Amino acid sequence: MKVIAVDLGATSGRVVVVTFNEGIIETEIIHRFSSYLINENDTLKWDLEKIFSNISVGINKSLDLYNDIKSIGIDSFGCDYIKIEDLNTLKARAYRDVSNIEFSKKLLSKHNYQEIYKESGIQFLPFNTIFQLYQDKERGELSKVLMIPDYLNYRLTNVFSSELTNLSTTGMLDKSTQTISRKLTDLINLKENPFYKTYKPGEKIGEYIYKDRKVDVISVCSHDTASAVFATPLDEGSCYISSGTWSLFGDLLDKPIANELSYKYNFTNEVGYNGKIRFLKNIMGQFIVEEVKKEFEKDQNREIKYQEVTSKIKGMSNDVYIDVDFKDFQTPGNMREKINKYLKSTNQHELKSVYEFVLCIYESLAYKYRIVFEKLKELTKKEYKKLFVIGGANQSEVLNNLVANYLNIDVYIGESEASTIGNALVQFVSLNELNEESKDEVLQNRIKKIIKPTIAKGLIDLKIKEINKVLGGFLNE
Repeated sequence: MKVIAVDLGATSGRVVVVTFNEGIIETEIIHRFSSYLINENDTLKWDLEKIFSNISVGINKSLDLYNDIKSIGIDSFGCDYIKIEDLNTLKARAYRDVSNIEFSKKLLSKHNYQEIYKESGIQFLPFNTIFQLYQDKERGELSKVLMIPDYLNYRLTNVFSSELTNLSTTGMLDKSTQTISRKLTDLINLKENPFYKTYKPGEKIGEYIYKDRKVDVISVCSHDTASAVFATPLDEGSCYISSGTWSLFGDLLDKPIANELSYKYNFTNEVGYNGKIRFLKNIMGQFIVEEVKKEFEKDQNREIKYQEVTSKIKGMSNDVYIDVDFKDFQTPGNMREKINKYLKSTNQHELKSVYEFVLCIYESLAYKYRIVFEKLKELTKKEYKKLFVIGGANQSEVLNNLVANYLNIDVYIGESEASTIGNALVQFVSLNELNEESKDEVLQNRIKKIIKPTIAKGLIDLKIKEINKVLGGFLNE
């Protein structure tokens, strides 16, 4: 059986035909595209027309190639939306736009975020949808909105919908009922629920008509991390890092954890498949590396391959560290300058080569993972024996080895195309091609590598203490 999985990341998108046959999953990338983040009037926006036109190219090409495709599913990043009033502009503000920081501060001058967290269980991030909705409400009337994948589904089916897992990233859901909270709509002065009918993963939204064919459009886990987690064979003793533009570190739980300690540690409770809770913390990820790499490529007028970087940094040592969650690292532009400014402010030496920068970022990521890992164990009261690293950045051998050592845990290298695979798996389950239990067995068989710690835990603990001293009060925990 074949399905189409559309996977839209923060920097690139792709249309993939996924085949499931006799327990084997195969993927074929039909169309890949990028560069749809634009700066319009000093505002960062998503060029939705470019996104949809590329998705259409990929879907139509897939349908021309194969006559046995059964359905289509779309996943993307969370938080962002398009207002119904802006459907003719085909542009939507992006979460990295600096105005989101301004309006998050404005709302929090009136309400303590703990009020929002108590209701939603969603961690504070300055671009949370609740702040964006407040911004649009303050600037004028706001009626209805479509999250990015819901907008794309609308373009395919002409059906207005809201998918649950992406809706859970908004900070607008009641964590207990998984429905839009009247308390939170009142808090930002909305007269009514700004979202459309909620669809759960696995439900049919409508049909896409192409030539003489009708193909089902299925509501998958449209938040890419929810899809990625569905593509991970988690059990009671395992946790995960979804490693990409962001690093999402957490566990899959039956019920949310939203108490004073989880609020203090800024952990989030997002919804996954079957209403499960993705209890996790957002950590900055590959975005910083990509920004640095782009700057060096522009300077040197050449493409810098990751294989080249990896081969160089394998034999190098690093003695400087950054807090990857420092606010300046969350927006694009001048990343090398920002990092060196941070290093100077923490009395560390500056970096020069692309290799030094990447190794510093990788080791700083592993260090931050260790801090979050200790807090995850404290909050869930669980011990973990396995860590699944999924997502596109899980192919970095250097980073994976650092993670195994810093966390003193066996690292299982899972799906690098986790969002795509999870997207397709929801479709296969919906189409009765497999069930939720058997999909974990299929996924377990696809694990190709397990990385074990190679450095004594005591030595790593000493290094953690040294880094803590260096970063001191600069650390954003």
